Amino acid sequence: TQDMFYKLYSIAMPYVLDSNSGDYGVIYVPTQAPEQCKMANPAPIKISKKQKKVSLAPSTMAIGVSENE
Repeated sequence: TQDMFYKLYSIAMPYVLDSNSGDYGVIYVPTQAPEQCKMANPAPIKISKKQKKVSLAPSTMAIGVSENE
């Protein structure tokens, strides 16, 4: 749902890290809802900075990724 998209977006964005490769960033996304896991079990997702969306396995949800805001 739209709500879940924004909730996921706001959870994940603080975990966007730049890598020295310049082409990729890493998003650490909690594998469960943060109220359940307290962000203790994040899953690293390597994304291209050129991409606008990244799929979160095993769900089909995507996060919009901003470039250098």
